[in-house]
Amino acid sequence: TVPTYPSPEPKSRSSQTTRYTLTRWDGLIHFLDDGRIDLDKNAVERAIRPLTLNLKNALFAGSDEGGDNWAVIATLIENCKHASINPHTWLEAMPFQAPVLKPVSHQQLPFRKRPRFGH
Repeated sequence: TVPTYPSPEPKSRSSQTTRYTLTRWDGLIHFLDDGRIDLDKNAVERAIRPLTLNLKNALFAGSDEGGDNWAVIATLIENCKHASINPHTWLEAMPFQAPVLKPVSHQQLPFRKRPRFGH
C-alpha cells in the first residue's frame, strides 16, 4: 500500500517529485526488493543500438531484395554477438553461396548451440 502524507502545494517542486514517485511506487518497490533490476534502461538501449543503425543503413540497400538480404545478414551477425560467437568466424563456417544466400536451417542459427570453430 502507498503511504499517505499531507499534500504540499500542487505546483511546488516537492509536490511534483512526490506525485512522480507515487505514480511509480510499484516499480520502485520491485527495484528495491530485487537487486537484479536496473534502475534505467541504458543496457537495453545499448544492446539494440546496432540493430537501429542497421535499419537506417538498410534504407540505402538499393532495392527491396537488397534490403531483405541486408536484414538477414544483420540479424545473423547480431545473434552471433548475442551468443558470444565471433560473427566473422561463424559466417565463414556456414555453407553460404554468394551472391545468393541459401536458407539457413534452424539448427545452424548462432543462438541454437555454440559451435566449435577450432578455438
